[in-house]
Amino acid sequence: MGSAPHLDKEFTQELHRRLLAGDPVAPSEVMACMYEPLVRQLATSNPAIWRFDDTIIIDAVVDALRSYVKRPQQFQPERGGLFAYLAMSARGDLRNALARLRREQARLVRFDPVAHDRGSGNHFMNSSGDLSPEEHPPSRRALCQALQDVRRELDS
Repeated sequence: MGSAPHLDKEFTQELHRRLLAGDPVAPSEVMACMYEPLVRQLATSNPAIWRFDDTIIIDAVVDALRSYVKRPQQFQPERGGLFAYLAMSARGDLRNALARLRREQARLVRFDPVAHDRGSGNHFMNSSGDLSPEEHPPSRRALCQALQDVRRELDS
């Protein structure tokens, strides 16, 4: 096995066989082998997301790995390598996470303190009229605003 076990076809096929057979060590070996290369690939192909909130990419990778470990039979080795399959799955999870953030942004309504006779401040009100600044910290709001730039990266 070379310095990149996640790309070694023989190694990953054996790891997949072990996972299918129920080897209790195989899930942790999948995580150890694939986690860092997947994060690196997703971060490199989505630098704006990585710089802004790396946890979105990390969560997408963890979700993809968890899904594979729970249902390894969904991977079809004859269609391609394990790393390519996991990278595709993580990209899908990332797109879904960004779509959830866009939907969240669409539900937010800017709260105007003058019109609502409130003190000054940067408050948000959700569409049902509940004032909830704690639910939407600045980094989350800023992320929603940055989604337009990020969307272009994902589509390219």
